[in-house]
Amino acid sequence: MGNLPKISVIIPVYNAEKYLAQCLTSVLSQSFQNFEVICINDGSSDTSGTILEDFSRVDNRFIVINQANHGQSFSRNRALEIARGEYVFFLDADDYIAPNAFQKLLHVSEKNNVDVIFFNGKLFFPSGDSFPFWEPWIVKSFPSGCYDVFDNDRVGFFTNVCTTFYKLSFLQTNGLKFIANLLYEDLEFNYKVLSFVERYYWLNESLYFYRRSVEGSTTSRIDNTSLDIFRAFRHSRDILVEKGRYQFFEYVISLNVIRHAYGKFERDIALSANDDLKNLFFQELKSFLLRLEPHYIESIVAPLNKVMATKVLSIRDNELSSLSFAPPKKSYVRKKLIKFFDWLGIKADLHYIVKCLRNIAKNLKKILKTFSKMKTTIRKRLT
Repeated sequence: MGNLPKISVIIPVYNAEKYLAQCLTSVLSQSFQNFEVICINDGSSDTSGTILEDFSRVDNRFIVINQANHGQSFSRNRALEIARGEYVFFLDADDYIAPNAFQKLLHVSEKNNVDVIFFNGKLFFPSGDSFPFWEPWIVKSFPSGCYDVFDNDRVGFFTNVCTTFYKLSFLQTNGLKFIANLLYEDLEFNYKVLSFVERYYWLNESLYFYRRSVEGSTTSRIDNTSLDIFRAFRHSRDILVEKGRYQFFEYVISLNVIRHAYGKFERDIALSANDDLKNLFFQELKSFLLRLEPHYIESIVAPLNKVMATKVLSIRDNELSSLSFAPPKKSYVRKKLIKFFDWLGIKADLHYIVKCLRNIAKNLKKILKTFSKMKTTIRKRLT
């Protein structure tokens, strides 16, 4: 028993040669070292397999399993079957973790005796810029601490398994596994977790670093798997209803599905040449929106920005043929920025730069407004 690892790290790997070494090194660099790393090489056609074998030769804590390509859910389930740790940590092959992640999570779990810890992370871009994984409006008024499952419905936003730390016995006792061939498997899996867990810990610290703008990301696919967001929702709803918890989480789940589904529709599906898929996705989204009470949907879309909320409601109230979707036009300033950074030889994330410029402009307006008030006050005092 003394030789058993405390943590089983599960990493599905598919054609991740560009970032895999950084991912594995971040595990090796942990301040807490009693772990095993189960790497499922899911039919990679690049040098990922060689990289994995190199790490396993140097350190026998790395267990490499080679298989034909079956997808992320199958790979994670296979790793769960052989995991020996007391805890499970899921890690994607193109991401990495903070050096103290395991030590911090173990300390919190053992001190509070919880089966599940949800924690924060950061989204980072090729430019090196980063943002909190969970948006500030989600974690606002949700301080780190131990909670009963019905204390705060915002826990329903935490649907990423890579920012969740599990006791293996909890997963095994409740028979929790990933659904094979489901694109939004994380969302469905963590809603199953919320169907069974009684107490959890929310840790608002960034321990996971999630790479954005990775080529070939599954979320950018335009095929029938795009409809999996609705399939994942139905699976989640059914088990939460069965456990008597759906009503408590309905608001958060509805908002989550709308955010994911509308974002996918506007970004990819609506601009696709696949008319059949476009119609199918539109009807699924419209049906989902129509099932919600009119007064209820208004409160659901309230946290969204006004433009997005208006567009969501227009899908509910119209047919696809009466709506127009066009790719976003690059403004004059945006074009000039692209040329400027190309000239500098800098690969920058334009979305982030534009966001920063907007924030600067917003702050400048506030400063000018303050100066204007000061000017008025001084004039009054002088007269």
